Parts: sequence; C-alpha cells; structure tokens
Amino acid sequence: MVSLRRPPAVSRADQYAAICAALWAERDLLQSLAAGLVADRITERASGPDPSAVDRLALQDVLRAAMVESLVATEGAPSGATLPALVATAPEPWATMLADHGNAMRSLLVDIGFLGEVRQLSLGEFLGAGPGA
Repeated sequence: MVSLRRPPAVSRADQYAAICAALWAERDLLQSLAAGLVADRITERASGPDPSAVDRLALQDVLRAAMVESLVATEGAPSGATLPALVATAPEPWATMLADHGNAMRSLLVDIGFLGEVRQLSLGEFLGAGPGA
C-alpha cells in the first residue's frame, strides 16, 4: 500500500542552515575569483575572471535567493529580504553567522573591485552593498 503522507516540514533552523551554506558557497567562489585576480596581477596577465566560476556564482546566487524567499514566505515577511534584514530578525546563532558571512563577502567584493563584471549586482544588493547602500 502506498502512503500519501506529506513530507515533514523543513524547520526554520534548517532554512537558516541552508542559507548559511549557500552564503558559504558564494563566499568560497568569491575567494576563488579574488585569488585568480591576484594571480593575474602577479603574472601580469589580464585573463579576467574564470567564466565557469562566474557562472557557478550566478547559479549560487539564484539558489540562495530561492532559499531566502522560502524562509521569508514561511515567516510572512515581505519578498526580497536583504541580508541585513535577515540578520535583524534571525535568532542566534544564525544572526551572528549571517552577519559574519555578509561582512566577509562585502570585503571580498571590495577586494575584487569589479562588482558589475562578475554579475554581482543582485548579491551586492542582497548584502546591502548595492546602489544607495
């Protein structure tokens, strides 16, 4: 006999954990892009960012955005929440973890120095580092 039970709901803690994991993956990709730029400068090449890393970063951006939208939908919050908004409403330890990711990623975006080239406008806006931030 086939059971038609609903799968268990994803807990709020699991949603925050997934968002932190997605931010960690984005952060890792940003570090990879920054390292590539340093290597280009050292070797005096101008190859630019690795296209596959930029594509993976764009995909990770979409995945993270979907996870955030899922969280805000279950919380009844408005769509399009930024990282500072999540930090303000997240329970501990998630607020601290999200804030730490945001600080590290903003620093990496500054280090990379080509926000638009790596298609990070949406990430910049999410981090509160976009236009008007």
